[in-house]
Amino acid sequence: MIYQMTYVSKVADGVTLSDCKAIAAHSEKNNARDGVTGCLMLCDGWFLQVLEGAIGAVNRIYERIIKDPRHRYPTILGAGYQMQRNFPVWQMRLVHVRDIEAIAAVIRRYHASSAFDPISLTSESCISLLNDPMALEDSNRKGP
Repeated sequence: MIYQMTYVSKVADGVTLSDCKAIAAHSEKNNARDGVTGCLMLCDGWFLQVLEGAIGAVNRIYERIIKDPRHRYPTILGAGYQMQRNFPVWQMRLVHVRDIEAIAAVIRRYHASSAFDPISLTSESCISLLNDPMALEDSNRKGP
């Protein structure tokens, strides 16, 4: 079994896409070392992330996130043991949703509203959203 945590946090003022790419690159190296996989979505001023690995490794990452000034109001949406990883090949993948309107229909599949309100999402709906090929394709269709 694998420990999985899903959380959201507000992106702090002044954090750029370049900063987010640096976070993902740094996390990818650390996560490879620590046996952690996951996905980080940047959408409409929010981070939405799923972390998977040993409970100690995942909790240490979340403790760093709580102290990281680039994250505001981190909130755990769900945590617990799963039979398998949802993101087994990604030490950390960054999904940048450039146009929230482009994926509004996809968001409605996992949430009652087309507005992106990650605090009201369940852990399961976050994982489904991050695994939705249409969401990933549509969000990245437009340029940077």
